[in-house]
Amino acid sequence: MHKVLRLLLFTQAFIFYFCFALSAQPVFSPAPEDATFLKTLSTKYEDHYKAELASLPKENKKDFEEVYKQRWDNIKSVFDKKEIYKSSAAQQYLDALVAEIVKSNPLLQKLNFNCYFSRSGVPNAAYIGEGIILFNIGLFKRLDNESQAVFILCHEIAHFYLQHSENSIRRYVAAINSQAIQNELKKIKK
Repeated sequence: MHKVLRLLLFTQAFIFYFCFALSAQPVFSPAPEDATFLKTLSTKYEDHYKAELASLPKENKKDFEEVYKQRWDNIKSVFDKKEIYKSSAAQQYLDALVAEIVKSNPLLQKLNFNCYFSRSGVPNAAYIGEGIILFNIGLFKRLDNESQAVFILCHEIAHFYLQHSENSIRRYVAAINSQAIQNELKKIKK
């Protein structure tokens, strides 16, 4: 019985100490959403999107506009959901990584793109169009070192630089307007 009482007192003391130690730790508090910042950013990219629409080729312009509108709707949803993580310290860190990449790659120095952390827990990063690269916090927290973060950023910057998204759109519009596809559509309609 004496051993049980001693074990019980030890357990209570441990729980008290553990709770006290936890209360001394700062509680994680994510950066609050900054609606003004997100609205300003959204407007900036919407202006870029509209300028891009104006520069689309005249041939098959309606099809191009439809696909670019779908892409813009996806980008706009990022702003509407307040997905971009606005923390000065986090953004400065990400900007510093990107600045080192750009400094080491002269071909990138005159290009206009931006990287942001996304609040998403999904382990992913993506170039989403309009010069926007999102680095999900869900991926960032799984990394072991800064080199991995830089590798991921380089990969997404390559998508931007090589215009993978825009080239895919051009190929898609060319394919749906090709004579072969149009002939197949006519057959289907009959």
